[in-house]
Amino acid sequence: MKKLFSFILISAFAISLTGFNGYASTPSDDNLDLPIKRLYPDRVAAEQQKKADKKKKKVKPCKSGKECEYYVMYHELLEEQAAQQQAAQQSLDMAELDSLLNIDYTIVDYAELRKAKPLKWLDDPLKETAADLRPYFKSLRSELGNDCLIPNDVTMGHSDNQIYFYFDDNGGTPSALRLRTQYYADDPINMTYLKFVVNGFDYYFYPTSIKAGKQGSRMYWETFDNELRETDKDLIYALSHATDASVTFISSAGINHAMDLTKNQITDFYRALELYRSLGGKF
Repeated sequence: MKKLFSFILISAFAISLTGFNGYASTPSDDNLDLPIKRLYPDRVAAEQQKKADKKKKKVKPCKSGKECEYYVMYHELLEEQAAQQQAAQQSLDMAELDSLLNIDYTIVDYAELRKAKPLKWLDDPLKETAADLRPYFKSLRSELGNDCLIPNDVTMGHSDNQIYFYFDDNGGTPSALRLRTQYYADDPINMTYLKFVVNGFDYYFYPTSIKAGKQGSRMYWETFDNELRETDKDLIYALSHATDASVTFISSAGINHAMDLTKNQITDFYRALELYRSLGGKF
């Protein structure tokens, strides 16, 4: 009887010890993780998200077989394409940002852009034909003994103040464009060169072979007739495209003579140049 009682007591003690050990070996996860959750909530959240992502990738809509493999491969391809599209869009966005950063945001000085500038030669396209321009010119025999085309409203004599372009006809094939200038007054000036002011800018012409004479008892004339060359192209263009212009005959004696060029004279410069070019004339 005593042996039975001892066996019961030993068995009860063993069972209670086993239960205590089992209880101690399976503590609550929440209790163990509690200090970490309190001290590092962001880290715990990140770990949980990572685990959820892994589980999500492992989930397959099918149990096994080729269809399952195809499904996984298809969705992996979609994810890769989405990543490539995102990278491409980011590249486009960066390129657009770079283009915006490279724009010159310097404030434009519009006053400087509107500022007048000297006229320089331009190979403008012809706006009129030789047939359109020819009626504004007449054919005369020049002092050089050639048939020439000059504007209708000028003469080749010595009794006027004249300045114009003309050229030798040569049967419809022009030779050189020429500038003829005539000073006529009651005082000689001994002309040396010409100063043109076109649209407020200065241009100069230095003639050769200046001739001078006297007409009657008190009138004097001085004239020159010079071929225009490539170095004169800016002056030619300026006179034929001027808004306003004047010319001063510079005297070696200090007695200069200035005069404004009329609208008709400027128009004659333009028409002579255009007719010369339309007939094949070049510099």
